[in-house]
Amino acid sequence: MLISLSSLPLLPKVVISLILIITPVMVFGTGLTYPSIKASSRENGVNSELPFFAAYLTTMAYGGVPPERIIEKVAELKIFKAIREEARRIMRDIRVFGLDPLSAIERNAYQHPSRRYREFMLGYVTTVRTGGDVLHYLELRTQDLFRERAQELRSVAERISMIVEAYITLAVVMTLVLYIFFIVSAILPTGGFGGIQGIVLYSYLGMPLLTIVMLVVIDAVQPKAPVYHREPYAMLTISVPVGAITAFILFAALGGTELFVETEITVRHILAVSLSLMV
Repeated sequence: MLISLSSLPLLPKVVISLILIITPVMVFGTGLTYPSIKASSRENGVNSELPFFAAYLTTMAYGGVPPERIIEKVAELKIFKAIREEARRIMRDIRVFGLDPLSAIERNAYQHPSRRYREFMLGYVTTVRTGGDVLHYLELRTQDLFRERAQELRSVAERISMIVEAYITLAVVMTLVLYIFFIVSAILPTGGFGGIQGIVLYSYLGMPLLTIVMLVVIDAVQPKAPVYHREPYAMLTISVPVGAITAFILFAALGGTELFVETEITVRHILAVSLSLMV
């Protein structure tokens, strides 16, 4: 395989080498981090919905609804996603394993990765069992959860602002530095990695990857909404492959692939790069 790669131009060599190196590392890393990712996803989903669930639980408790009926109702609500899964686990313990509602809630909360959810539910169970004022407990804890949520949103907004500023600075500075490096490398008589091949590689591979990484980081740090809209993600899943294929076909049809083997830039090459990037 190495012998067959030696006859290829520089750009395909770099792309294929990166794929061969990154793919096994990503597969191995995903296998190691999958349990912690699932636990973190469960924790973050419950934390984002917990204040609204606490308000709903308080309202139902004011109406005198028993705990089992509240959990059964939450298991059917579409407005919750993570809390609904927890409610279904509790109902499973009640109906399949024969636990009473408070024991099922305690079992679910005791082994939950979310500290807020665990403290809230265990406090609720303890208050009910000891005959305390459940409504007073729920009111205080609901206020605390919304207060913590507001503080968390302010912190998240500051972190996202810092990440965006860092991305803009990095993108501008790194783009200028790399473009100067590519141009100077092409002018030097020794040649090397540079010229139009390096510019195309950075523009079509490096910069998009950097943007995707930043978008993933921003999506990971921002709070999740209780209501999920799937339409934008479905449109993105369809439009990205279509746009990439269309851009590649247009790039090849206008003679852009000649940039991989030629050093002279013509108007046609500039037009191919510009139109394909606009797509």
